Formats: sequence, structure tokens, C-alpha cells
Amino acid sequence: MVVEELVFVVEPGQQARWAAVEAAAWDPFLAAQPGFVRKEVWFGTDDDPPGTVRILVWWASQAHWDAVDADAMTRVDDAMGPDRRSADRCRAHRVFRLA
Repeated sequence: MVVEELVFVVEPGQQARWAAVEAAAWDPFLAAQPGFVRKEVWFGTDDDPPGTVRILVWWASQAHWDAVDADAMTRVDDAMGPDRRSADRCRAHRVFRLA
């Protein structure tokens, strides 16, 4: 299992709206992908820069994540319109153990 971590900066007063638009665009798309396990959205802590939002996407394997069509992802991003943000960081974590 692998967890994709995306970090965004969204103006603090806009986070709830952005999260709703992001969910409407991305949740149905991700749910239709083979190997998609779940998605979590975390708002930053006091230790993070203001407006930090983390999205964690759980995939059954790296191969499943790699198989997601890049052009389709671009179309989903574009569907967010003016609420689209570029990730400040994207990285992968391999799950060692689940409790």
C-alpha cells in the first residue's frame, strides 16, 4: 500500500469552500480508479504555515497509483475552475504496517 501526500496552501477563509469544490471534483474520479482505497483531507496545525491543507490518498499499490491517466487528472483539476491550486508538495509514503 502507498499513500500519496499532497500539500496545498489555501487562504484560511477559503478552506471550507475549496475543500467542498475539491471533493466534488476529485472524490468521484478517485472512487472510480482501480486500487483507490480512501482519501483524507487534513487542515494544518499551528506548526504549519497559515492555510496549509494536506490531502492523503491511499492506494492499494504503487502500480495502481501510477496507472491513473495523467490527462484525466488534468481534466479533473481544470473542473475546479478558479479554485484550482497547484500542490506545493507531492510525495509518497509506503505503508509498513496498519494497526
